[in-house]
Amino acid sequence: MREKGADCAVVAGSNLFYLSNGVKGELFGILPADDKPLTVIVNRRHLIDISPRVLLDAQDWVSDVKPGSDASAVVEKLKELHLEKGLQVIKPKTAAGKVPPKKIDGFTRLIEQKYFVVDRFDFGEVTEASVSFDGPGCLVGLAGRTVVSTPEGEVVLNPGHAVVVPESAGGVIVDTDTGVSFLRCVAP
Repeated sequence: MREKGADCAVVAGSNLFYLSNGVKGELFGILPADDKPLTVIVNRRHLIDISPRVLLDAQDWVSDVKPGSDASAVVEKLKELHLEKGLQVIKPKTAAGKVPPKKIDGFTRLIEQKYFVVDRFDFGEVTEASVSFDGPGCLVGLAGRTVVSTPEGEVVLNPGHAVVVPESAGGVIVDTDTGVSFLRCVAP
């Protein structure tokens, strides 16, 4: 790894299983390029019920186990090991988390990211309305019954179900009952 300029390898899934020989509750592994041991980040819930010593004594491959629930535990371990190149390729700050919804003409924008947008439509009374699509997308039913119409035909959208809208549709007409809510998911 050092020849390639890497400080470490961060692994998960089957690659981690190969390196760790299957530590219970494993999420991520950090394999430093130098002589430091493999660190395995274990779901913190596993370390509430079982002492880390039990996990370490149950196998011979891993000698460093840390609790975690997401990639923040990986970032902390990279900082602890002073693996600056490893930190350069990780995005420790993201736009993830709660975002306040925005009221827009006729709907509420819940999520607006680089690759997708999610809008919520709420209809309190029986309504016929046009919902635009600039490309392919889908509608996901939350409450009430809606008939979704395109030039190709009609389909009923019920809560918990989705209707895929092809790019060629350009938009749909919705004929709603009282108390209908649905999501529109599209690329921006």
